[in-house]
Amino acid sequence: MLIFLKHNRFGKGLFFSTSEKKILVRSQKFVLLCLSRVVEHGPKDEITSRIGDMVAKFVLVPLRGGVATLHVAALNALSVVVGVGINAEKKKRRRKEGSTPTGIDRHHDELMRRTIECLVGVKGASGWTIGEKRAALSAGLALVKCHPKVDSETRRSLLKASITSILPHLTDEEEVKDEDVSAKADAMELMLTLSEEIIKQDSGQDVFEETFALLEPLTEQASPHVREVALTILQATLMAILSQARKDSGKVEFSPDSNTVGRLVIRCFDRSRMVQELAVKTLAIMMQVVDMVDKKGSEEGVQSSLVLSDFEEEKSESAAATDIAKVLAGWAMEVNLVPLASRLSDGLGDVASSSRGTSVVLR
Repeated sequence: MLIFLKHNRFGKGLFFSTSEKKILVRSQKFVLLCLSRVVEHGPKDEITSRIGDMVAKFVLVPLRGGVATLHVAALNALSVVVGVGINAEKKKRRRKEGSTPTGIDRHHDELMRRTIECLVGVKGASGWTIGEKRAALSAGLALVKCHPKVDSETRRSLLKASITSILPHLTDEEEVKDEDVSAKADAMELMLTLSEEIIKQDSGQDVFEETFALLEPLTEQASPHVREVALTILQATLMAILSQARKDSGKVEFSPDSNTVGRLVIRCFDRSRMVQELAVKTLAIMMQVVDMVDKKGSEEGVQSSLVLSDFEEEKSESAAATDIAKVLAGWAMEVNLVPLASRLSDGLGDVASSSRGTSVVLR
């Protein structure tokens, strides 16, 4: 298999256009599969020294082309190649050797751009299945991990592309096949892991605001399932920010606005019990993050928000609203109450939630 890596003309010649397109596409897919196997099982020292060449000859060329099936195969190979490069760097750090570029760096910007294009549906990718989009998510995650200094605009573009690309699949209640359910779960996990990696490099505030802006319309949808998906993603994003704040609160910026908090409070009185629980727990985590950032990592006083996440016992709507009001009291004293009251007033007319609980919080 190493002949694929050593023969300089092989990669160039194979990807020339030809009238026998189907045969050529199959050949290209086979080579990309072979490349993945060689990288996984071949001699690591030789492979890591040639990663740049492999990416240029076998991954970038099909990604630049217009054949969507080759994009998927190239993205799968890219994930494997980058993964090997990351592991090689980790071993060097453990042995305290000098870090040497694996060759990915000089192609990183274009690889990231091509991956984002695949996620947003450029060059025929708009009809991709959730399984095929998973390949792009995996490649994007690998590229973020291998390059800790990706510029913030690119990181946010990747985050936006990852969320918008899989949301239609996650919110489609008609996809009920077992393989669809499994693919959805895998894609959701990858997207959340990608968000977590971006949070490590970026401001928690920026990541959350970008995520919330994309998901806010879904929190008002008539379908409880759609609202559940939106809140599940928001909750996982906040958990990643909280984890980062616990490690180093000084590097985390987080200050939710009145619209965001008000939107969550409204969903705390959702007519769907599942949505209600998700909203209450998400609000609790948000207040924990606020406390952690304000107290510079101190756990003292953070427990005040945990009362919201205790849903083991049934509470009356008024009692739950009172708990929420108590938790919000300290936070609300530091912000303009008018926008918060305005946002909560909107909840009085929300057909998917109870106005009684919202009105108690308003009082």
